Amino acid sequence: MLSMKFKSSLLKGVISASILMGTMCANANVINKKNDLSGDVVNAVKLIKGKQYAKACSALNSIYDDKSLLEQTADAQQTQSNIYYLLGQCYAGLGLYEQSKEQLEKVVIASPLEPRPYLDLALINQYLGNFDAANEKFDALLAMNDLSPELREKIESITDKSPDAWNYYVNFFGGGLSDSNINNAPISDSITIYNQEFTFNSESRPIDATGVNLGLTAQVSKLLSKTSYISGQVELSSTTFGDFSKQNHTYVDLNISYNSKFWNGEYFVQPRFATVNIGGENFLNLFGVQGGYVTMLSDSLRMNANLGYHQYTYSDDSDRDISQIKPEVLLNYRLLDDLVLYSSVALSMGTASDDIYSYSDMILKVGTDYSLFDSLMLSLSYKMNSISYDGEIEGFGKVRDDGRTTINVNASYNLGGFSDFMKRATIDIGGSVYQNDSNIALFENDRTQFYVLFNIAL
Repeated sequence: MLSMKFKSSLLKGVISASILMGTMCANANVINKKNDLSGDVVNAVKLIKGKQYAKACSALNSIYDDKSLLEQTADAQQTQSNIYYLLGQCYAGLGLYEQSKEQLEKVVIASPLEPRPYLDLALINQYLGNFDAANEKFDALLAMNDLSPELREKIESITDKSPDAWNYYVNFFGGGLSDSNINNAPISDSITIYNQEFTFNSESRPIDATGVNLGLTAQVSKLLSKTSYISGQVELSSTTFGDFSKQNHTYVDLNISYNSKFWNGEYFVQPRFATVNIGGENFLNLFGVQGGYVTMLSDSLRMNANLGYHQYTYSDDSDRDISQIKPEVLLNYRLLDDLVLYSSVALSMGTASDDIYSYSDMILKVGTDYSLFDSLMLSLSYKMNSISYDGEIEGFGKVRDDGRTTINVNASYNLGGFSDFMKRATIDIGGSVYQNDSNIALFENDRTQFYVLFNIAL
């Protein structure tokens, strides 16, 4: 979406342009004093300079269809073009941008070699979200041989900051972690996909190890119109545990999202693909699509309602393949300028060919972000999963029920940007405590993880 800052700068630019062009039009009409309408046009210029746009529009509309303007003389055509242009300016001043565009298009047709109307029409189209039309006018302007150096520099500056330009963001991260039970790596936040937790190996004994985590996140986005945009993100991550190479894991997570304004909020549709490798071999692939609607319920309260369908495919055991449906509601409340509270409730329902892998999972998460000062953000979250499986496990005579809790504490310190090339650098220090209780003791486990992670944004 276009920012208020951009809207303000655009309107100022249009008003500034009207004064410059108005002066030009006034000078032209002073030369053509024989035209009986010149006084009305000059008066309209004065009204626009005084920001009396309604009066200016009224005065110009009263002479818009004057019969003398139908004469095929240079004076009449110049006056008609001036009226079109000035109407474009006063309509813009009133916020009637479609009407302003209509009048400015007439000026461009009548005076194809005059740069100022092209520029104003390009700015109006840009403001309305007609980016292709705006870029076409900017290109036409830059192709004019007699364009002044000052105006050329201004146009190039505007196009460089075009709201519909492709925006890129790359974040590199790396650090170390200490994990009390790497056999339960799927519970780690770093490789949780859609909040779904996995068991990556058959060994049940805890292995305490330290590891190194490296990766990057790349994002790209483009504004399609005033009300819609597309974005894409890819995340690559790799964690190695030294002597325990069988527990090394990597994953790739790719998604593309289409967002558009609707009613008093914004909806999105997001296809997604992810793949996980353990010990150098493919373990799991995910395909899915998620849609949702985001809206502000008040100045401080934002709600996000999502619905997703995901297909989890295991390479070593097709009986574990899961088709999952997951509705979710998230609330974000800004209690103070530097304190945000958030919560989410979700129901995840997975269906597998073998009932012992089918489940229903009620998920509750609450947390807070607190900015202690400008460079330091403190975060605390608590998540609880209540999971009930469908089939009785052979040899145990029971249907498995698990209760999982995750507590995370994180401190993120912004080191600032070191150059124009490096936008930001942060350091994250934190820890997570995981606990899984089950009515079948074999599936009970505890886990603690500490990490230090450096992030560099380019």
